[in-house]
Amino acid sequence: MINFFCEDSISLISSRTRALQIASRIDEARVNPDDVDANQTQIFIKRLPHKSFVEKAKNLYVDVVDNYGLLSHLKFIPSVKIITMSELSAAYLCSILDNDVVVIKQQHCNFELDSRPIDRPVRKVGYCGEAAHFHLDLEEVNDALLAAGFETEWLLDMRGISRDAVCSFYKSIDIHISYRNVSKKFSNTHQVPCMKDPSKLSNSGSFRVPSVCFPEQAYVAEFEDAFIPIVNVGGLVDGCVRLRDDHSLYEAMSNAVYDKSREYEIDRIVPLYEELNNG
Repeated sequence: MINFFCEDSISLISSRTRALQIASRIDEARVNPDDVDANQTQIFIKRLPHKSFVEKAKNLYVDVVDNYGLLSHLKFIPSVKIITMSELSAAYLCSILDNDVVVIKQQHCNFELDSRPIDRPVRKVGYCGEAAHFHLDLEEVNDALLAAGFETEWLLDMRGISRDAVCSFYKSIDIHISYRNVSKKFSNTHQVPCMKDPSKLSNSGSFRVPSVCFPEQAYVAEFEDAFIPIVNVGGLVDGCVRLRDDHSLYEAMSNAVYDKSREYEIDRIVPLYEELNNG
């Protein structure tokens, strides 16, 4: 039995993806149960367990996701095992903590393994995520893409958004863009770049949609040579134009990002959680 403990709100992406979606695929799994057995596996998502869990639970995990704030507390409870989303993050955590660390990647949204129609013209560029996490001027980017002859679509309100809506978005676009530079001072939270995951690339890539984006650490580590890296608006537009005008490049980048996204299919991720029962 695996018990997941998370914020009791389906509007929180981490609660949906790291608890609800996984629990729904495991026969013996519960989310926020009232009664627990100390011998069962307990996983706390982006939150610390109560002291009573630390004292009694025999197989206790905290899935830190990207919550840097938990680390200073976990340092003092080394018996708690940590789940993180990438080898890059695991290496960082192991360098500062004595806790055991387990890597479980974030499954992509495309459970049905749908794909963008291969014969559709390359016209629409899109971004899926909070506006605050796109660290370029949205209006400037949008105007520049329109001037270059593209259509654009921005899916910015992620509150309570369904997986189906996200999948519909990715199926509708031809090029995915992202620009999250967490080292910049205008980043709205204190973040550790290596604790971020490449979910935007795995999500879009699962639909065979290539990406033009800022080279985040996780992107470089897990999707090297499978996206076009850029550092400004001009480079973003140029990368999109190259993909539109060079069919061979588009096909190569589409195949490369799709191949790497296979590692994030939910049927490959769920068994990693089931293995925790043996921990």
